[in-house]
Amino acid sequence: MSIFDYTGHQLQLYGVQKLIIAEGKGKGLEVLRVRNQSGLDFYLLIDRALDFGQLLLNGVNLSYLSPAGYVHPHYYDYEGNGFLKSFTAGFMTTCGLTQVGSANNDNGEELPLHGTVAHLPASNVSYELTNDEIIIKGTIFDETIFAYKLVMERTIKVALKENVIQIIDKITNRGDLITPHQIIYHCNFGYPFLNEKTKIKINSKNHYGRDENAKHFISEFDQIKPPTSGFVERCYFHQFDENKPGNAEIINDEMNIKVVLSFNPNDLNCLTQWNLFNKRDYVLGIEPGNAFPIGRSASRKEGSLQFINPNESVIHQLKIKFSEVKK
Repeated sequence: MSIFDYTGHQLQLYGVQKLIIAEGKGKGLEVLRVRNQSGLDFYLLIDRALDFGQLLLNGVNLSYLSPAGYVHPHYYDYEGNGFLKSFTAGFMTTCGLTQVGSANNDNGEELPLHGTVAHLPASNVSYELTNDEIIIKGTIFDETIFAYKLVMERTIKVALKENVIQIIDKITNRGDLITPHQIIYHCNFGYPFLNEKTKIKINSKNHYGRDENAKHFISEFDQIKPPTSGFVERCYFHQFDENKPGNAEIINDEMNIKVVLSFNPNDLNCLTQWNLFNKRDYVLGIEPGNAFPIGRSASRKEGSLQFINPNESVIHQLKIKFSEVKK
């Protein structure tokens, strides 16, 4: 007997629904609500590069939503740090594809904070339900006349009976220019999963503070503080042994929830940890990428800037596993 003999509709158990936000700055934003059989329930933002909005596990929120909330990309302010006005954060925001980090001028090109891909809509969006997983696909076109032409084919796989998400991005240079390529998977954890009892374990070979403030508190890099007025963000940069898989674990024993981000350091060789424990701005960012968020100009100067040749493709993968804490 099939489990569907007990149901009137598949959505009693799992599935994908296409929804549209009907009010506020998010009005008109198309999203997919995705649910599996094991307690994962999250939103994918079709008009925002198929990035993740709120994510819940068994009804518990794990993600951070910024004060901006859900924002349609037509509100995007390209200038300087205007990105922050429409930074939903959500469980994951993609930064790139040619610039991550601070706004800067690189070879005469003005570049905004964290690039533009998070404000580009996905095209050709489709989803498929198999016996084992939900597969969502979409294409993001980051192409401009007289400039670079990158296309990202995003595939998101969600296991049905295990709480595992796989993100697979194939990025192709369809132009005739050798093009800078920077990407960060800006994963954001929030309350109630994030609180003073949350623990961080990252298997990096070394880490260091981005600025003097972070360096001053380097001994507290893995400690989650309560919300504090005037807390100044602290960013820590992690580097990995390329012969070992990269892992970052975020654990809350009280809630019996562990989240593990896994990636290949030969591909995503940098991880930024963003500690921001201000009142309302209360978030932990765990951000694997192929660059640290210092801005493209600074990356070029230090010799770490990566490129994609014409007709070349690169593939980035990130696995996220949600589980109980083993007693």
